[in-house]
Amino acid sequence: MKKLILIIFSVLVSFFSFGKNKKFNLSPKQYQIKVIARNYSSNDLQLAYPLNNKHYLVENSSTGKDSFVKEVDGAFTLNSETPFQPGIYSLVFKPNNNTFEILITENNQNIEISLDYNNIIETISFKDDSNESTLFLDYQKFIFSKKEEQKEAYNNDDSSIKEELNNQVVAYQKNIIKNHPNSFLAVIIKANLPLIEPEFKGLEAEIQKQKWEYYKNHYFDNINLVDSRLLRTPFFYNKVEDYLDKLTVQHPDSIITAVDLLLNKMKPSKENFKNFTVIFLNKYAKSKIVGMDAVYVHIVNNYYATGDADWIEQEQLNKILENANTLKPILIGKVAPNLSLEATNGIKFNLHELKSKYTVLYFLKSDCLNCKKSNNLDLISDYEKLKNLGAELIAVCFGDVEGAKKCTDAAKASKIKNWLHVKLAIDQETALKNYNLTFYPSVFVLDNNKKIISKRIGLDQLTEVIKE
Repeated sequence: MKKLILIIFSVLVSFFSFGKNKKFNLSPKQYQIKVIARNYSSNDLQLAYPLNNKHYLVENSSTGKDSFVKEVDGAFTLNSETPFQPGIYSLVFKPNNNTFEILITENNQNIEISLDYNNIIETISFKDDSNESTLFLDYQKFIFSKKEEQKEAYNNDDSSIKEELNNQVVAYQKNIIKNHPNSFLAVIIKANLPLIEPEFKGLEAEIQKQKWEYYKNHYFDNINLVDSRLLRTPFFYNKVEDYLDKLTVQHPDSIITAVDLLLNKMKPSKENFKNFTVIFLNKYAKSKIVGMDAVYVHIVNNYYATGDADWIEQEQLNKILENANTLKPILIGKVAPNLSLEATNGIKFNLHELKSKYTVLYFLKSDCLNCKKSNNLDLISDYEKLKNLGAELIAVCFGDVEGAKKCTDAAKASKIKNWLHVKLAIDQETALKNYNLTFYPSVFVLDNNKKIISKRIGLDQLTEVIKE
């Protein structure tokens, strides 16, 4: 059974919180939105727009506040000293934050709206009937009417009516794209159309794989990634995020390929490129998935270090570059920085000289509460499993002479007592920097060549990670 294609975002009511828009700066009005709202008792009305899965309120340049001004005649006005950025905006009615969406374009900057609050969808109109806002409104009204018919069809379980409604919506959408190809609404509709798949052949598993590959490869066929108007729509950010999170294998190499594809396509649009470069940088800087710091380092090296991120201040850029350079030597697949270690029996050795199939480095400090909890996990059986897998388990204590001894004594009295307990025989600051040890405990898992195969995991994950 086909689903009714309803591309509309919230023609009636929704609720959300807001952020600030821009700094207060009084100046003569140049652009204005005026709303005449009958049967609306509140003195407060706001305008909001979506950006990156959040909503932001638009500031009124006449007052510096995030709301319309209610004039003597009862009309609401919101002025702006700069053009309103194109997008799908929401009128926010108080006190319940009920919203109704309107379309603003670069050619439609002075808007007058009339409505009856008791029945917005049936009564709302724009003074200029030729603008794109009216085109969007007509589409909203059409979709609303079809949704009402859809409810009735579902209540009656009438499949023929459902099919007919779907055909009507598709025909309406095609008509807009054909007759208004350059309109913002046409861009919005196209961006939400389902992909038309070709016929695939083979076994069921092969067909499913072909479908998935086709869907991923053609995911952006109808979405113009350089159209900055899409930034302020409710769906654009989610489309991009879904491509990275749901259609891309969650492995650093695959993510890097996807990020490069997106940013290279967006480069002609400075606003889109900047917006998503910053989003991707922060996303993978904060990622809890092991190894995703490689994506962060790649973005820094290929977009920030190259000068493409020309919006960033030099001081902040230097910090980002320094952070990436710190992470680079300890990415998954890199040979771990060598360490000069000293066991509790006084024997000194270098990490790279240690012969073992796997090496687990477990960095601790005496004043670390999380270390105490981690040390006492029930790992007695895991110790034997790990040793049988060929793992050398090394607990490395940081601190001055007294602190390191205290740390070692505590570790040897815990459930990791059978591990090899060592302290650093070199300058600790060097080791701290080389391994970017900003929190404890920290775990690094190395292979027989001392390449990093995992890190920042819990002791209870070691057996599973090494087995894999």
